[in-house]
This record gives sequence, C-alpha cells and structure tokens, in this order.
Amino acid sequence: MPTALSTRPSLGKKLALGTVVLIAVLASGSIFLAKRWPFTRERVAESLGRATLSKVKIGHLRETFFPHPGCIAEDVTVSRDGAPPLATIKKLTIEGSWTAVLTLTHRAKQVRAESLRLSIPTHVPPPVPVDSKRPETMIGELIADGTTIDIARDSGETLRFAFPLLVLNNVAKSKTILFRTSMRNAVPPGLIDAKGSFGPWVGTDPGSTRVSGSFHFTHADLSHFHGLAGLLSAEGDFKGGLGHVEVKGDADIPNFEVLTSQHAVEIRSGFDGVVNGLNGDTVLRLVNANWLHTAIDAHGTVKGKTLTLEMDSRQARIQDLLRLVIKSDGLPVTGPITFRAHAVLPPENEEFLRKIRLDGVFGVEDGKFTSPATQAKVNQLSERARKEKEEYGPESVVSDLKGRVSLRQGTATFSNLSFSVPGAIANMHGTYNVITHRIDLHGTLAMQASLSHAAGGIKSVLLKPLDPFFKKGDHGAVVPVEITGTYAHPSFRVSLTGKK
Repeated sequence: MPTALSTRPSLGKKLALGTVVLIAVLASGSIFLAKRWPFTRERVAESLGRATLSKVKIGHLRETFFPHPGCIAEDVTVSRDGAPPLATIKKLTIEGSWTAVLTLTHRAKQVRAESLRLSIPTHVPPPVPVDSKRPETMIGELIADGTTIDIARDSGETLRFAFPLLVLNNVAKSKTILFRTSMRNAVPPGLIDAKGSFGPWVGTDPGSTRVSGSFHFTHADLSHFHGLAGLLSAEGDFKGGLGHVEVKGDADIPNFEVLTSQHAVEIRSGFDGVVNGLNGDTVLRLVNANWLHTAIDAHGTVKGKTLTLEMDSRQARIQDLLRLVIKSDGLPVTGPITFRAHAVLPPENEEFLRKIRLDGVFGVEDGKFTSPATQAKVNQLSERARKEKEEYGPESVVSDLKGRVSLRQGTATFSNLSFSVPGAIANMHGTYNVITHRIDLHGTLAMQASLSHAAGGIKSVLLKPLDPFFKKGDHGAVVPVEITGTYAHPSFRVSLTGKK
C-alpha cells in the first residue's frame, strides 16, 4: 500500500508539468499576438493606407491593452504622391476588442478622430497602389465631431464645411455606411442636420457613390448675400450618386427683405433639384415661390456663388413685386401681371438691386395708379384723347402696361413699352431707376381725337391747321410724349416739337 509521502512527488510533477504547459501557452500566445497584433504603428498606417488608397504617416503612437486593446495615434497625415496632404488628424483613438484580436477579425469597435481636416483639391491625385488581397478593416462606430472639409473650386475659391457632429456606423470601403451629422453650410451660412446612408465608396469614380437620407436646414442667414436679409429654413429628402444627388423639399423665409425696400415678407417655396456633392454646383429643376398673392415658377442653376434663374408668373400682382424693391408704403401701381424673365445674381459685394441682372417681358392688365393725383392726370389725358367725352367715366379709366425690360446696376431700361388708356395708346422707351425711383420715358401718344380736339378751348382754333400734320392712319393725332419725375410725382408732357 503506497503511503502519503509516496504521492507527493507525483503531485509535484503534475503541478510542475502544468506550469510548464501554461508558460508555453502564454509564450506561444505572446509570440502569436506579437506577430498578429494589429495596433502597431506600421499596421495602423498600413490599414489606413488601404482604406484611403493613400500614404499614411503617424507622428506618435501609444498602444493600449486594458480594458480594451487599441492605440492612440497622434499627428496623422494622409497624402498622395506630389500633392499636399488630403487629410490631417491631430489625435486618433482606436478601440478594439479582445475577441476580435484573438479571432483575427479585422474590426475596430470604435474610432474617434479629433481635429480631422480634409482638403479636397480641384484635381485629386491618383490613388496609391495597395495590396488588395489583404482583408479590409471594419469600424463599428467612427466619431469625428469637429471635422472640417475644404473643397477647392476651379474659380480659385475654397468652400469650407464644418461638422460639429459627425457619427458613422459600419464603416468599411465595401459597405454601406450609416451616418448622422450636423454641418455648418458654407453658402449661405446655416446649420444642416442630416441622417441617412452612404456608400459603398467607389474609389475609381467617387461621383457614383450612392447617398440617401433626409435633412433639416435651419438659420440660413441670407444677409451673407449683400443687400438681403432673412433666415431661411428648409427640410426634405435626398438620394442618388454623390455627383448627382436629387433633392426635394420645402423652404420658408418668414422675414425675407431687400434691405433698400424695408419691407419684409414671408416667402414659401417647394423645390426639386440636383446637387453635385463633389463641388456644390446645383441645378434647380423647379422652384415654386409664393408670397402675399403672388406665385412664381422658376428653374436655374447655382454655380459657385452665382445664381441663375428662368422665371414665369402663373399668378402674380405687380404690387407684390414692387413691395420687394420699393421703400414707400404707397405702391404706385396695382393689378395682375404676367411675365417671363432671365435673372442672374453674381457674387459681387454690392447691394442686391445693383448687382442683380434681369431681362424679361411683362404685361400688366387692368392696372390702376394708387396715387389720386397720378390717376387724375391719367384720367385727364384719357378724356382729352377721346372723341366722345361721355363714353367713359373717370372711375373706369385704367392703364395697361406691357413691354421689355433690362435691369442693370439698379436701372431698368424699357423697350417696346406700351401704355394704354381709353382713347389713347403710348409707345415708349426709356429708364426707371429702382433705387432713386426716377422716371425718364419718351415716345409717342396716338389719340382717337385730333390735336385740336384734344387741346380744347381757344387752343383748338389755333391748332386746327396742324391737325393734318399729326394725323396718322386711323388715329386722330400722334404726338411726342414724355413721362419724367419720380413714381411719387410723375410728370406727363406732350411736346409738339418732339424735343425733351
């Protein structure tokens, strides 16, 4: 029978053997981890380089082990041959998991990028060749609050976008990434909150990378455009390739104002457009704008900071249009208006009415002057021009306006302008300054009545011999006429000499 003493060596041998095995396992594991450890400077730089198709340099890296494996990299630069850095990161914190490390899974639980700066030139350098056989690394969550993106344009200007909030999930080159962000827009300045999906990234053709989601644009300050005021808000949905993102939604400006007019109005609109996410250029396929009792349809483009619009009225009043540009509360003319116009708003740092360029045709039907003095002069002109004085009462006299207009530097130049009242038609040309409100129009007045009949009284006897010289066709008389002064105090004058 063995004694108790005889069992001790056997137990000791087993403990010793177990210790040796444990040490061997730990040593083997350490060697294995040392060879496969993903958080060295070289492996982190290589992984980032494969993801960005670029060269990556890391200024300093510190490895972490507990409670989670990972590393902290500082002064990271991403660049391509012969070009300035495409990205810089002040501090990059990578947090993995022991499960992923031990199972050789290429996955980071969370990555936090601090002070990320992206600089996209007009011509992005070609990608750096990488080993495509190596598996890509997936990031569960990427937090990059405080990121800024600078996009260079062919015009030489740079658009800057700042992201107070930027969170991406399921980040991998071949995966669809989910995102939520708050972005400070460049032009006009404002805050965009958005969420949606992005990718997979197409490195050979970034513009075809898919993107979709919804957005809410708030506090867009229109005072960025010199001469305007108001805060715009908009919301809608977007989808498409990054170079061709279709955007639909609604916008509201509760206090839109052209500063020289000092009249704020609420403008509501629906919009349907296409945005190039690579350079910010926009095609406005349709914009429906409504304010007061006026509705305008428009389409156009935004390239850089230049807005171009083609506009048509489907329901408009001339007083609503004038309210946007005229300071006085007493608007000179009222009535329905139809028009077509081409407008360009360039980025020059001038007041709105001086820098906008507009060309169009218009017609005002059944227009009426709001000033009693002005309307009285029109009534008097109509009464003198008619053959039959009793045909119309003063209260029924109206004016119709139609013609072409070209607006430059605050001055509207009119051509083919006609002005009609019962008994007379005026064909005119000239200018109207929308800033000073000065009128300088000249042309001819064709009357039903003869010159002597229109003059009346003793003048009719004196002018009777001249009637044949001023008679043309079916008109009783055609005489030179001019309208000068201001819209508040216009002056109508008939000149028998044709001189100003």
